[in-house]
Amino acid sequence: MSIGRILGGLLLLLVLALVGVVLYLQYADLNRHRPLLETQVSELLGREFRIGGPIELDLLPAPALELGQISLANAEWGSEAEMARVGHAAARVNLASLLSGPIQIEALALHNVDILLESNAEGASNLDFGGPQATAGAPPPSSEPEDTEPGGLPLMVHDIDLANNTLIQRAPEQEDQVIHLETLTLKPNDRGWLALSGGGKVLG
Repeated sequence: MSIGRILGGLLLLLVLALVGVVLYLQYADLNRHRPLLETQVSELLGREFRIGGPIELDLLPAPALELGQISLANAEWGSEAEMARVGHAAARVNLASLLSGPIQIEALALHNVDILLESNAEGASNLDFGGPQATAGAPPPSSEPEDTEPGGLPLMVHDIDLANNTLIQRAPEQEDQVIHLETLTLKPNDRGWLALSGGGKVLG
């Protein structure tokens, strides 16, 4: 058997395997994998992560993910049990951008989001996650500048839809700083420009 036929057979097997994965993700019930996903994210962040709503994934014609009732636990010393709650989250990605970059998110929706950022009397922040990479003996970050070339934005979002989102910043012996967005949309208009509109309250 020639090398060409062997390579052709391997390529065919690879294509069939890829098609099988795509079909599985397109039509399979991903909700049965929820416990595994919750466990992996919880271990990564060092906080309890839960998805109470359905998980919906569509790969065709464009990859789209939709999640509901997401929650992330607060730090152990936090004033509330949860640091973040998301009622509904959805995103649709341009398929070609996953291969060529930068990643283009065609639509992003976040509804009924509550985020609590707080610090305690010792100066610790609930943004300090105790994930698996946080080790006591880790060396301090280098103060020398890295020799890197400037690049473009790694992520582009074309259509944003935010509704009923609240951000609270809390510190000891201080009044809560609250930002509430009733609505916020960013969409292309007839001229192709991005039009921003919305309303809410900042610090009352």
